[in-house]
Formats: sequence, C-alpha cells, structure tokens
Amino acid sequence: MFLKGLEINNFRNFEHAQASFSDGLNIILGKNAQGKTNLLEAITICALGKSYKNAKNDDMVMFQRNDFFIRCSVHNSSVDKVIEVYYKKGDKKYIRVNGTSVQKISDLFGNLNVVVFIPDDLKLLKQGPSDRRRFVDMDLVQIKPDYYHNMLQYFRVLKQRNNILKNQKQYDMVKIWDEQLAWYGSRIVKERMAFVDKLSKAIKRVHPDFMPEVGKVQINYLSTVKKTGDLERNYREKLRESIHNDIKFKTTTCGPHRDDIVFLIDGVDARYFASQGQQRSLILSLKLAEMEIFRESIGEYPILLLDDVLSELDSERQRSLLSSLSNYQAIITGTHIQDDLFICGKRYLVDSGQIKEF
Repeated sequence: MFLKGLEINNFRNFEHAQASFSDGLNIILGKNAQGKTNLLEAITICALGKSYKNAKNDDMVMFQRNDFFIRCSVHNSSVDKVIEVYYKKGDKKYIRVNGTSVQKISDLFGNLNVVVFIPDDLKLLKQGPSDRRRFVDMDLVQIKPDYYHNMLQYFRVLKQRNNILKNQKQYDMVKIWDEQLAWYGSRIVKERMAFVDKLSKAIKRVHPDFMPEVGKVQINYLSTVKKTGDLERNYREKLRESIHNDIKFKTTTCGPHRDDIVFLIDGVDARYFASQGQQRSLILSLKLAEMEIFRESIGEYPILLLDDVLSELDSERQRSLLSSLSNYQAIITGTHIQDDLFICGKRYLVDSGQIKEF
C-alpha cells in the first residue's frame, strides 16, 4: 500500500495544494508553523475519518472559509482507490471511496492504513492509560473489521449501565446490561491482548539494530479482568464482584475502558526507570513494530507518517532511522535534513500554505 497523491482545499492554512509521493521516502521540509503537520493530518482524515489530533471539524476549515475538501489517491493491494472527504460548516462530513458514499465509518477503515508518530507520542509512557489504550485501538480498527463495531457497542452499553449507577436506585437493573457488556468487552480485551503480544514480539526484532541502547523490551496488557480461561465468563464474574464498588463510585470500575499497557526494559517499568533517550528510542521502535504487525495481519505495510521526528534525533540516529525505512512508504516532516542523509525518494518544501517538490 502506498499513497500516490494528496489534494487539499481550504484545509487549515492551505487554500489549495497538491502533491504526488514516492512509494519510498518522502521528506517534507519547512520552517515551523508553515503547514507541514497539516498535510499529515489531512492524510489521517482520509484513513480514519477524523483527525489524529481529535480536532473539531470546524477548526480544520481554513479561516474565512466555509468548507474543506481532501482527496487521497491510494494504491492498495494492486488496486487504485480514491478517497474523498468533504465537510461544510454546520453539516456532517461526507466521505467517498471510488465515488461511492461511505455510510459507516468502519467501511472506510482498511482503504488507507497509517501508523502515525507525533512529538506527543514521546510522552506515551508517562501519559495516562487512556492514551495507551487509544494507541492500540487506532491500529486495531484498521486491522480488524469487527473491532470498531464492538467498541461502539461496548461504550453504548457502558453508558447505559453507568446512567443507572448515577441516576437510579433500582440497582438490580444494572444486571440487564452485564451480559452485553461482558460479551463486547471480552472481545475487545481478547483483540487487545493478541495485538500487544504481537507488538512485544515484533519490537524485540526491530529495536536491536535500530536503537541498540534500549535493553530487552517487553510489553504487557494489564486487564482489570482475569486474562486466563473464558474471558467472557471472567468478565461477568468480575462485574458481579465489583457491583458494590460500582454503586459506591457510581461508575463501572472494571473492563477494557479501565485497562492499561505497560512497557518494560530489562524487566523494569520504563515509565519510572528508563532515561529520556531510552524512552524516545522505545517509542520509535514501537512505530516500526506496528508496521510489521500490519504486514503480518493484512499482508502489506501501511503508510508511516512521522511528524517532526528528525529534530528529536542526532545525526547518527537520523541515519539509523532513515536506513530502517527502506521497506516502507514513509512521509516525514522536519525543519531540515543533512544532504548526505537523504539517499532516495522525494523532498518537498512547505512555505506559507504552499507545497512544492525540489
């Protein structure tokens, strides 16, 4: 899979811009606040239906404009596809794939797969559990067709259960929702556990050559529900055991919405004992491991989007990173790159909402 071209209109600071991409390395250069990150954001909207920044639709419309339009041309499994996203203020977002309207966002997933790095990802280890869950979920909705549906249903049921805990005294009605919560929740946990296990194995293969200063890495999924045996049954039992706490705190205290992922380096929690350099190396290795999981799961690599990663690395680590990307299509933003580090692919300059190849 690779992104052939991008066209945007009235998006962020771009009135109109378009670019064609190499199926290898693409470097987007420019000073800060010129729009480099906006290009990556536009690509993720075509992949996921929304901004990876969780930005509001109105905020992405260019100043003093009423709508935006994004078109991505993709080569996917020997098939060319065109994904178009149109949004007008006060209306919903319209998405089409090869001219056919997408009625459910889950039907968009898989047409353009992406793995994204942003500078905030360097804080992933120290951020809250919700950020680590979101990182796993963003990959799984692209890889597993049913995962997004299970997530939607789980949170619908969870909302109903929590409403009873908050607003009513008829707590016996909570049990009405427990069966559905256990059914959807156990499937989410099962997929996350399998993904994290694959991630733990993949990162062990990736990081020794890429970032040798990181020791032995292990990634574990921490579940509020017993992980061995029948997950659905375990979930139902945990809900029964937790009912008194749920009533006390007026919320559901167990389930995938409470789970976490822990990263270990040489057997110790990287949140507390890894140096800043080790944490940076671990996160970048994590992105390459994600790429390998996509290939193992769907038979091809996604597109790797790296925002401002070069500024975080010295020249030796820049060289190591760029040399490790030979198997992928990578689109990387930055303020500069040494000429001797750029071997092949394309370079672009972004300046005041304009992009051109050079």
